[in-house]
Amino acid sequence: MDEQARVETGESAAVAPEVGAGAAIAHGPGYPRWFAAFAAPRVALPVLAVFGLLLFIVNLVGYPLYTKGEPREAVTVYDIVHGGGVILPMRAGVEIPSKPLMMHWLGALASLAAGRVHEWTVRLPSGLLAIAGILICYLYVRPPFYDEAATLAALILGTTLQYRQAGTGRRVELRRAML
Repeated sequence: MDEQARVETGESAAVAPEVGAGAAIAHGPGYPRWFAAFAAPRVALPVLAVFGLLLFIVNLVGYPLYTKGEPREAVTVYDIVHGGGVILPMRAGVEIPSKPLMMHWLGALASLAAGRVHEWTVRLPSGLLAIAGILICYLYVRPPFYDEAATLAALILGTTLQYRQAGTGRRVELRRAML
């Protein structure tokens, strides 16, 4: 639709963007220009990644393993790293883990890379998957909506209490939420 036809029908470029290779990207109505520039993928993706690093990675060792679930999953990682089996590790040599093993394997890889099992290496997969979830949220919301809406959705996801708690602790549920 050309500019004159838009003026005659009362449509704006922000509401009915052109489709095609040479079309300009439309921005959501009501957003200030600075936020539109901030929400562009070349700026938003690195900013969201740094935002995720600050939220989920910086303070992974700020507190010891807590609740009964976090140490239980860490014991499984410990057993994998110390030869307890990769496919069917025995937790403390006694019981088979009841949760899927992907997070345990990722924690074991981080522990092997670091040289030991530690709170940081056990929690690192959750933090990295939380950051990946924020970036995927941005990329998923962007096509049907606008860059600004995608940026807001990713920021809101990263700051929700439950997502933040899952991303900073050793939880298997975040991996399932990511998939």
